[in-house]
Amino acid sequence: MPATPRADRPPPTGTVTFLFTDIEGSTRLWEKQHAAMQVALAEHDALLRDAIESHNGYLFKTTGDGAHAAFAVATDAMLACLAAQRALMAHPWGELRIKSRMALHSAAAEERDGDYFGPALNRTARLMSAAHGGQILLSLATEELVRDQLPAHTALRDMGERRLKDLIRPERVYQIIAAGLPADFPPLKTLDVRPNNLPAQSTLFIGREHDIRAIKERLANPQLRLLTLSGTGGTGKTRLALQVAADMVDDFEQGVFFIPLATLSDPGLVLQTIAQAFGVREAAGRPLQELLRTHLRDQQILLVLDNFEQVIDAAPLVSDLLAAAPRLKVLVTSRELLRLTGETNYPVVPLSVPDPKRLPALERLAQYEAVALFIDRALAVSPTFAVTNDNAPAVAEICHRLDGLPLAIELAAARARVLSPQRMLVELNHRLTFVMGSARDLPVRQKTLRGAIDWSHDLLSGDEQKLFRRLAVFVGGCTMEEVESICNLESDLHVLETVESLVGKSLLKQTEALGEPRFAMLETIREYATEKLIASGNAEPAQERHRHYFLALAEQAEPKLKGPEQATWLRRLEEEHDNLRLALEGSLAGHELAEGLRFCGALQRFWWTRGHLSEGRELCARSLEHAGSEEFARLRARALSAAGLLAYWQGDYPAARAQQDDSLATWRRLGDRKGIGGSLSNLGMVARSQGDYASARALYEESMAISRELGDRWSLAASLNNLGNLAAEQGDYHGSRAQHEECLTILRELGDRGTIATALENLGNVAYDQGEHASARTLHVESLTMRHQLGDRLGIVISLERLAAVAAALGSPLRAARIWGTAERLRAEIGSPLQPKDQVNHDQNVAATRAASGDEAAFDRAGEEGRALTVEQAIACALEAPVGES
Repeated sequence: MPATPRADRPPPTGTVTFLFTDIEGSTRLWEKQHAAMQVALAEHDALLRDAIESHNGYLFKTTGDGAHAAFAVATDAMLACLAAQRALMAHPWGELRIKSRMALHSAAAEERDGDYFGPALNRTARLMSAAHGGQILLSLATEELVRDQLPAHTALRDMGERRLKDLIRPERVYQIIAAGLPADFPPLKTLDVRPNNLPAQSTLFIGREHDIRAIKERLANPQLRLLTLSGTGGTGKTRLALQVAADMVDDFEQGVFFIPLATLSDPGLVLQTIAQAFGVREAAGRPLQELLRTHLRDQQILLVLDNFEQVIDAAPLVSDLLAAAPRLKVLVTSRELLRLTGETNYPVVPLSVPDPKRLPALERLAQYEAVALFIDRALAVSPTFAVTNDNAPAVAEICHRLDGLPLAIELAAARARVLSPQRMLVELNHRLTFVMGSARDLPVRQKTLRGAIDWSHDLLSGDEQKLFRRLAVFVGGCTMEEVESICNLESDLHVLETVESLVGKSLLKQTEALGEPRFAMLETIREYATEKLIASGNAEPAQERHRHYFLALAEQAEPKLKGPEQATWLRRLEEEHDNLRLALEGSLAGHELAEGLRFCGALQRFWWTRGHLSEGRELCARSLEHAGSEEFARLRARALSAAGLLAYWQGDYPAARAQQDDSLATWRRLGDRKGIGGSLSNLGMVARSQGDYASARALYEESMAISRELGDRWSLAASLNNLGNLAAEQGDYHGSRAQHEECLTILRELGDRGTIATALENLGNVAYDQGEHASARTLHVESLTMRHQLGDRLGIVISLERLAAVAAALGSPLRAARIWGTAERLRAEIGSPLQPKDQVNHDQNVAATRAASGDEAAFDRAGEEGRALTVEQAIACALEAPVGES
């Protein structure tokens, strides 16, 4: 966690000497003597801080059992280490004995907001991990800076060139020998102390700290013998396995051994390849497998088998070796599970990526693993590369569109030599051809993203390849029912078994949504599968079935969105949003005009409830563009009504009026009374928003008469709601309350929770306008709770605004400012501005609350805090009981 450095000491820049410390055996101490360790840690931290700061050090991070500090002068860092070790030795620890290992390394690093980033910190951490408690180690870079300025009775011991556990170049290591401090320690904890054949790496390992901890914990479990790191090509399984093996070299007495299998295609060669790594050779009269079993029998070894998927039939050999050698553990990387008894699966997922639509602050962008990897690899080919405000959005989008796949990101970052991130993003329209490496030492399967996926595809059976390419018609995932309905074109596939196999081979990822399994491809893999589908000649029938399925789903959902099942159906439509959009786009691309109009009519309520206003308007406009023929009249009228409602919620009243007028004219020509009533109601909403109350009342009342004539209770409730709002705006609070209460009674009978929430909100508005603030709060809290459960984004914004106003009225101006801040940001994201008259009232209320707050600067800060809150945080803030200012 970040430390609090002295205010008068700026962080050093340029070439910096880093000090990293760590308490030896801290985990064991916490487990055995927790209370004593709490006291001891506080004393330890105070001693370290004093030693660092008294020698001009900048303490920038504490780690729970250690510290990270930076020094402008290397000799100051060395003197701080000596002072700290002497203080720790002299301290009366009582029942505990605290020993700290320390390391110094000097290099340039990037400093941002008091923290440091770059390879130098990784190197310092690896050097520290090689030390023992009480020991101080120096890198060659630091030794060269201090060797001529050593204090009296101090010397440097050359520990030789050592391979640290970061697997990159060896490091010449030195130990400080000083009077009064221990000089003799066990061998350094480097890769050299145990047998191993781990290959050196040319680049730093970036990120995946959680994965490394989790995998090491599993391998430390005495009951676990076989662990498989599974995942699609390019997720970084091999590099992760190598780093884990390096970190655990001290835990295996006879060492760790890495067996690459990528060049093999014959499972029969796996035995020979493993045997060669241990120097086991065939002998007359004794099978090689028996000799290998004998060699491993009593040895404590970690065996890493890399790229096992293409020799999967050799899996029984792994079981045989584990049975013969009780202290052997096997770590496998594979795109497919071995399916052996006792196998534990650890899925390796892509690196974390930022949301391009909500970028974090520039200084926090590198906290995402994919971005950190991109930056590191870009710097390797372009030393002047830096993430700036100008290129940060492009870097985030690149990492997002490459699905956080390490291989793809490394290949893309290599283009930083000649392309800016903004230009890379343009080229990424063709991911599979753009992401191509030029390094001559890469395996063929890693020179292009296409090559990595080819590797997996070529290992599939014929039926697996067939289903794999057909699954490309889905975007954002699918259910098993959808796969069966859409992809089993000729009932020629065993869908369940084939889907399970594709999941097992890491070409599909399985999640759960709405209580059932859901299957999805990474977009890079889907692009590849799409190419295969087009080449097969089956793209058109598969896409047609996809369109028809999701049109039927949208039309099945439409009436459910006004009843008690609406929460379930809203979640279902949101889960299938990408598929619905793709299906509608497909209808438009194929000039299936009726399909496009049907989609618009069915999805309108989903679009405005979930805040997809701009998307819905655009799709309605495109669907209506060529659908003027009389054969489409009824469908066109519904789509016009949908477009008009979306325009209304975006504050575009001229467009809303024109589209509703056009819709109404069509309904009148068709004699459709229900359609006429709906358009009249929508036109009344536009008139009220523009202050034309007389026209609004006439339209609402005509609409309500039609609802009563048809016995349409939902439309009747809508008319009562509209008339109630109109009455309130004209000061008739008694009449408004009566109409909203009648509306609420009908809606509770129908079970339409979304519109119930609207009625509660409107009753809350009436109570607020009459000064009944506690009652208003109760009604708005109930409304917000319902809208939150439904995922009604636009409704949530409105409820937040209402509760902010109530908070201000109840004497909590800072809470009001926070909630208003969030609501303002959400309105901008959704693209739904306040109505003009509401905006005026809102601005006046905010200004009055700010002036009355007593601290306008604090009010403004609270507003900024609110703009940074998540929706969940803002809702929690709004729902807190009013107990005074916070």
